Amino acid sequence: GADGADGLNGIDGATGPAGADGADGLNGVDGIDGATGPAGPTGADGADGLNGIDGATGPAGPTGADGINGIDGATGPAGPTGADGADGLNGIDGATGPTGPTGADGADGLNGIDGATGPAGPTGAAGPTGPAGTNGTNVLPGVASSQPLMLVNGGSIAFKNAPQEGIILIDPTNGCWEITVSSTGELTTQTIPCP
Repeated sequence: GADGADGLNGIDGATGPAGADGADGLNGVDGIDGATGPAGPTGADGADGLNGIDGATGPAGPTGADGINGIDGATGPAGPTGADGADGLNGIDGATGPTGPTGADGADGLNGIDGATGPAGPTGAAGPTGPAGTNGTNVLPGVASSQPLMLVNGGSIAFKNAPQEGIILIDPTNGCWEITVSSTGELTTQTIPCP
């Protein structure tokens, strides 16, 4: 049978989220250029550009004629006195005057250092021999003949305390003499009562 009449539209549902932008379409063909508009106002001056490199110096022009000298001004006040100049050279020495009288003698100077001792002079001649001292030891010439009463063979006879005690000898007049020896080896004779 024939289609029935359309029913009433239902209530619109909620709007879904926007879909992604589609790709840009191709640019249309440029229209015909319009007439040029009037010129705009002049813009502000731009910044100065960098200076160009200096050109080579041209040749010097001719020197101009000297001008007329002006009238001299009045003399100014004198300046301060300058420093003294260097001394001039000494003049030639005059002739030497006569010698003055001799002055008094000066004080004696200090004694100089003693010189080194000179070498010893030669030894003088020996003086005469003095007389023999009292009780000196006499050495008689020749060889005496005597028979000793005691002979010590292979030993020595020692006397203790020799300066006080010694050997007693009897002279031809029956005088007795004691012979002693000092600590320096000197022999001394002295009379002593015979034992």
